Amino acid sequence: MGPALGVLAAEEIIAIAIGTVVIGGGTAYLAAHAFEHAVQNCPCGPAPDIPQDQNIPDQVMTFKIKSQTDISSLTLVSAVLRGTTITNQKVPFTYSFLIGKGEADGQHLYHAGILIEGDFDAEGRKYGFLFAERWTDCVRVNLFASKSQALMHLSKINVSGVQLTDCNETPSFTSMTTANAMVEFVRQELPRRIDMHSFKKPEDLKNMDKTNCIAFGMRAGILLGQDERDHFLATCMTAIGE
Repeated sequence: MGPALGVLAAEEIIAIAIGTVVIGGGTAYLAAHAFEHAVQNCPCGPAPDIPQDQNIPDQVMTFKIKSQTDISSLTLVSAVLRGTTITNQKVPFTYSFLIGKGEADGQHLYHAGILIEGDFDAEGRKYGFLFAERWTDCVRVNLFASKSQALMHLSKINVSGVQLTDCNETPSFTSMTTANAMVEFVRQELPRRIDMHSFKKPEDLKNMDKTNCIAFGMRAGILLGQDERDHFLATCMTAIGE
């Protein structure tokens, strides 16, 4: 069993995970180059409003977490988001890193986040997936009835005028991380400064003063990862580079 969230601070957990990843030779150079290129081309502006299918209004629920008072833990498996109680009735649950990509006139742009598959109850409404993503003005938490809706959400995002037309996903990993730990992670995330230019290699994720959507998604997965943190980070690098 890896170090517990309650014992180590987020910075220590991330440092341990990054330190255990071994990517050798030319592969290391290519992975670092892909990481730097993606992070410097994910302009995280204010969270855009995503058009929803009005025929299925209850199959998507969205929360923009803008301040630490917008989110609080209730039990080990439940939290309150802007006044709505969310409970995950599936433990352990699984998670993956999602990154969307778009291209226009030779320019590639990206947006990423963390996808959790569980059994979520939002005051009587049922959802199978939670996608959390970082924007300049908030951490947006989205609940979806199906995975296809989560992927469609990513494809509807327009980044600096470029539509995201492709999506890569890491394999799924298992976690038993508590709602308390996840809430604390989001609260610590909110004051961080959005920065696309300070992340040139995975080790730069240890700079916890700065963030962006890719850094947020990778850090979230590292915290959820328990024994598989090193493998998760390596698969993120693959998803970014493909």
